[in-house]
Amino acid sequence: MNKNLKKTVLSLLVAVLGVMTVFTACGPQDLTGLVEELNSQCPVKQDPMTIESAAIQDNNVVVTFSVPAEQIPISMLNAVPGAAETMKAQLLPTLGEGDFKDIAEMCVQENKGFTFVLQNTKDGDKFSLAYTPEDMKQALGK
Repeated sequence: MNKNLKKTVLSLLVAVLGVMTVFTACGPQDLTGLVEELNSQCPVKQDPMTIESAAIQDNNVVVTFSVPAEQIPISMLNAVPGAAETMKAQLLPTLGEGDFKDIAEMCVQENKGFTFVLQNTKDGDKFSLAYTPEDMKQALGK
């Protein structure tokens, strides 16, 4: 895997851990309540990213991050064939662990996916990692 892609995967892992921390600190125990609470706290800085919004859209929890272009080159990610699938596979196990496990369980119970959207702060380019309810089941070992 190319060095920049590895750096991006690591940054995303840190962001996932940040989302887990913020989600679990939110309080409400249902998925809709958690998403609404997280969104009400946005923007939430998770170096090097900022959580800009959280919403339930089209049966998916969608968390949008803004990222500085110099930290994570979104255009490079979009240009690398298979980058999304590689990153998705590498991050999948973390979705069934720790505090995020509860969120994954709620997604499975409500048949919702989870999408991370990275948006470049300079030019607005976007890169998404979308996990289906089936992916969430896999992360949980179901």
